[in-house]
Amino acid sequence: MKRLALILSLVIFVGSVVTVFALTMEKLELSDGRSDDNYILKPVFDTEGIGGLQFGNFASAYDQEGFILFRQTKSLLGKSPDYPKPHYKMDPSIDLGSLLAEALGSEAEAMGFEVVPESEGSAHWQITGVLHDVDVGIKQIPFGMTLFFGSMDFELNVRNDSGDQSLSVRFLLFNMSQFYNAGMGLQDEAREALGRLIIESAQEIVARLNREVFKAPYHPDTVALVTALEPNQKDPENHLLRIGLSGYAQGVPLLLGILDQTKDENDRMGATYLIVAL
Repeated sequence: MKRLALILSLVIFVGSVVTVFALTMEKLELSDGRSDDNYILKPVFDTEGIGGLQFGNFASAYDQEGFILFRQTKSLLGKSPDYPKPHYKMDPSIDLGSLLAEALGSEAEAMGFEVVPESEGSAHWQITGVLHDVDVGIKQIPFGMTLFFGSMDFELNVRNDSGDQSLSVRFLLFNMSQFYNAGMGLQDEAREALGRLIIESAQEIVARLNREVFKAPYHPDTVALVTALEPNQKDPENHLLRIGLSGYAQGVPLLLGILDQTKDENDRMGATYLIVAL
């Protein structure tokens, strides 16, 4: 019994040490979240006559002293459901609200909108926001990939320069990414997963704003893309991403065909996200 008590004490002590000495993510840039499959290389919308967009102040209202990244783990006996265990804190110098504002500007421009920096005067559309919460759950598959489940709670305020159009909307966005890990820690993968959450959430927010406010039609070459692409065709220029963000509903059969014909889990997951975005 004494030996069992000693083992249990050591387990509890080690668990508390891991929690107290959780790692700190000291830097994060948008480039950390860039990958071959989330670049937008050509316009998504035909934005002629829409007017310029300006992304102003984006407040960070989340707990900046708290944990952003959590490892999903088991109880002591391994029989209870997974529960979150703090894993990475963010350095206080990292402002995720500002990073999201930067991502919104870069992705809106890539999608075809004119983005006007505040240093160059006002724009037709003024956009501000509040990042209420953000977190990423980390789940290790035994002898397999590490999964990252991200979520973001974000409030957006949009108004035009004449004041006759305005909208306040709150988004709850989700994202999943997966990486193989060589066993040397997860900080690089966690940084990439959080960066991807910010970039890909920005793309979805711009697409939703267009649907609700700007009303720009999809780019003229969208129809030709849907006709030309095949479900099992390689997509190095991310045409499927453009179709998914465009709102062109006739792209759904193409995306469903990917789910039906491919066994690649990355392609299937991507197609599922784009169907939801449409």
